[in-house]
Amino acid sequence: MSILPEQRILLLAARLRLTEPEKAELKDLTAEIKDWNEMVRWAVARQAGPFLFKKLSVEPGSVPELALQAFKQSWLKTLSRSMVLISHFQEVMTALNAVGISVIAMKGIYLSEWLYTEVGLRQFSDIDLLLKPEDGERALAVLHSMGYRQAKSELPEDIHVKLLPAHYPAMLKHGVSVEIHTRLHSRVTDYDIDIASLWAASQTHELHGVATRVFCREHLLLTLIQHLDKHLRSGQFQFSGFYDIVNLMDLKCQDMDMDLLLSEAKAWKMDALLMDYCVLTEKYFGVGLPGLKAVAGGSYRELERLFLRGLALKKMTPVTAVNNIKTIAYFDTRGQKLRYVLQMVFPTPRYMRQRYGLSNRLLLVFYYPYRWAMQIYSGLVGVWKRRI
Repeated sequence: MSILPEQRILLLAARLRLTEPEKAELKDLTAEIKDWNEMVRWAVARQAGPFLFKKLSVEPGSVPELALQAFKQSWLKTLSRSMVLISHFQEVMTALNAVGISVIAMKGIYLSEWLYTEVGLRQFSDIDLLLKPEDGERALAVLHSMGYRQAKSELPEDIHVKLLPAHYPAMLKHGVSVEIHTRLHSRVTDYDIDIASLWAASQTHELHGVATRVFCREHLLLTLIQHLDKHLRSGQFQFSGFYDIVNLMDLKCQDMDMDLLLSEAKAWKMDALLMDYCVLTEKYFGVGLPGLKAVAGGSYRELERLFLRGLALKKMTPVTAVNNIKTIAYFDTRGQKLRYVLQMVFPTPRYMRQRYGLSNRLLLVFYYPYRWAMQIYSGLVGVWKRRI
């Protein structure tokens, strides 16, 4: 598959640091764009608007003023949303610190300041916090006292707990979501990330003016790859996840302990995944890990195919029913298995209204059939992919 000028611009925009030849290439590529309305749509859909505003406003080249203004609006929107999330983060962290609950700040809330340095660049939608298992319920109580309310889980509580989910149902307040994690993945996965090792290697850091803890760089890279891969393979393309990995490799990995990285990747059953993503970032972004000769594994072709579909804004396969079938095996009794299946097919009206943003209960009569059709479709797609 050839890379279109629009796509190449997005790949270059993803990186905070470009060489002089790459800057010249980016400027030259702008002259090849025939439809700037489509270019803006592509960039905004892939969270690249703020990056292009910063890069192209310095040397606009052939960029129309209306396109630059659209990129600026994307940056301003990201900046304003980030400031709201940061304010919530500061309040939550202050409250958790006050009662002695240790927290590791993850993903966007951390990277927006530490990696990107400008909070208007990296778009993030919620606040992800990792806590020790024994502190999870205490933290929920603290957030509840602050006015946060817990989102409704798709599953009954006993089944939800049985699957050992990565986080509790989100805590919501004024449109802001805080996810309290005690793990980084559910039982229904091939990963095996050791939470104890994450905490042992974590470091104290002042983030947005508040004391917290953060992952060491080796663990940060692996957890970002795991999170991105989870979403990519379930049909949710997150281009911002590639921004994170590429810029972390490019700007912060020069002194990374490669022996630790490789040993942890192997222990967490992520060694092949690490190699695949390094091959991908080297091929399409021109960035890899210093000193690591990455070799693609057996699943690389599928990873590359998914990446190129997402880059091209093609429809991604939704979460497959095949995963739901795999999940059934984790339950002990027939009753639990039956309840899980029924809940997947007939979620509660409250959950359906929250999941699909329905204000009118009468619309449920249309959205249940829609959900069933999507489950059948994704199941057939999943089975077909396994056959080829």
